[in-house]
Amino acid sequence: MRLKILKQPDCMATLNDFNTFFKNIAINHVSIRHTEQEKHFCSMEAEEVLSGMKQGVHFRLLVLETYEFGFSDKDSDNVSKNRICGLMLLDLPKNKEDFTERTALMSDIEETVDEILRMMVKKRNHPYNNPVLKDFDINTVNVIPLMNGPDGSCGFRIVFDSKGWFHPAVDDSKWISTDF
Repeated sequence: MRLKILKQPDCMATLNDFNTFFKNIAINHVSIRHTEQEKHFCSMEAEEVLSGMKQGVHFRLLVLETYEFGFSDKDSDNVSKNRICGLMLLDLPKNKEDFTERTALMSDIEETVDEILRMMVKKRNHPYNNPVLKDFDINTVNVIPLMNGPDGSCGFRIVFDSKGWFHPAVDDSKWISTDF
C-alpha cells in the first residue's frame, strides 16, 4: 500500500479541518451521537457556552472553541504554527440538586473525555490522513472541571496544543501586487 504524499501547503490544517475532525468525534462516539437532526456538536466560544447561549443543541454536547495561534521560527524556512485549542464536553443532570447524580455524571463525562483523548492519540499517528493532530502532544493536555453552568450543566474543558507546519512562501495569486 502506497502512502498518499500531500503537497506541502495541504499539510496545514485549517479551522475547517478542526471542525470536521471534532464533528466526526461527536458523530461517532456512542455517548454523544451528533446528527444533523439532533445537534450534539457546535463551534462556540467558552464565554458563550458559560453564559448559557446554547440554543438548538442537545446534551451530551461537544463544543469546539476557535483556537488561538502563534508562530515559531528559528531564522529558517521551518516555521511552525502553534495552536492552543479548546473543547468542552457538557451534560445536564436530570436533578440539578442531587450531588450524587452530578458526581456520577461527571465520572461518566470523564470517561468520554478519556476516550476522545485516546482517539486523538490514535489519529495523531496518521498525519497524512489527519493534519489536525499531526504534532498533537498529549503532554500539553489540561482538563478543567466545569460545574454549575447557568442551565445546571456540568462537564470538562479540554485545552491542548497542536503544532503544524507553516508554509512560508507567498502565494502571488492572493496579491494584486507583490512589488510594494
